[in-house]
Amino acid sequence: MKPLTQGQLDGFCGIYSILNSLTLVQGTSYQESRELFFEILRAMEARKKILKLIEDGMTDRDMGYVYREIIQKRYPVRTFKPFHKQAGIALGSYWDQVHEFLEHGKRRAVNLVTEGWDWGHWTVVYKATPKSFHLLDSDMMRRLDRRKCTTQRLSRNRNVLIWPTMTRFLFRNE
Repeated sequence: MKPLTQGQLDGFCGIYSILNSLTLVQGTSYQESRELFFEILRAMEARKKILKLIEDGMTDRDMGYVYREIIQKRYPVRTFKPFHKQAGIALGSYWDQVHEFLEHGKRRAVNLVTEGWDWGHWTVVYKATPKSFHLLDSDMMRRLDRRKCTTQRLSRNRNVLIWPTMTRFLFRNE
């Protein structure tokens, strides 16, 4: 018998990915993260029914709202979506841009959403190599192997879909 883990019964991975991104970019403490967790929940409750958040998780719009209205008003953190409204981003191009972004500066993170056959999940990349993304993840995923990923559509061999248009690059604005 296996125990239940975070994410199996709730859709809070988006919130956790924001908090994990802040740990990397801003160096937030446990206490700050805990306070932000509840502030984000209150803000989301005002935006939509909390049960919808628990059941379905955060949308890309929700993520943008939290970054814009909560995080960036409190911290010198900037986000940008390099693939916004771009269709057909090839995995190689996507991977190279994530790698380059993370390599060319300190206190950076990439917040992205992944999808499998029967799951979807927000996570955070803190290091990229030609073969894998290293993650700071609420569900204890440690890395994404490039050979298993796609940006187009799932297949038997490429069973992790990454959504480039929803990917956010985060850095500390100094």
